[in-house]
Amino acid sequence: MFVLLIAMQPPEGLFEKIVARVAIERERSLRRKRRFTLAFLTFTAFGACIPLTISLIQQMQESGFFTYTSFVLSDTQIVLAHWQGYVAGLVETAPLLPLTGLLSVLFIFLVSLRSAMHDSPQFSYVH
Repeated sequence: MFVLLIAMQPPEGLFEKIVARVAIERERSLRRKRRFTLAFLTFTAFGACIPLTISLIQQMQESGFFTYTSFVLSDTQIVLAHWQGYVAGLVETAPLLPLTGLLSVLFIFLVSLRSAMHDSPQFSYVH
């Protein structure tokens, strides 16, 4: 009985087929994890844009930024004559921290959306 077990050999190329299948499954698993991570990052960044935009608008109203910007429409000649002081006033009233935060989150959103679309088979294209 043990003689038959020793005489039986696996088919040729079985090891290579198993290794290839494991590599395919590993790649598929990594692709699935990457898609999930990119989708999570995209939706989280998009969701963060809403409160950041509201905060930015509120701080622009509180700082008088909209008042300075509307001044261009009402007194264009004065703004053009004293443009350096006008720009300095705009920079002083601009809420830079919320603006930087919003732009950072928008950048993360756009990069993750681009990566998610690039990885998705529905949006693939031939070069």
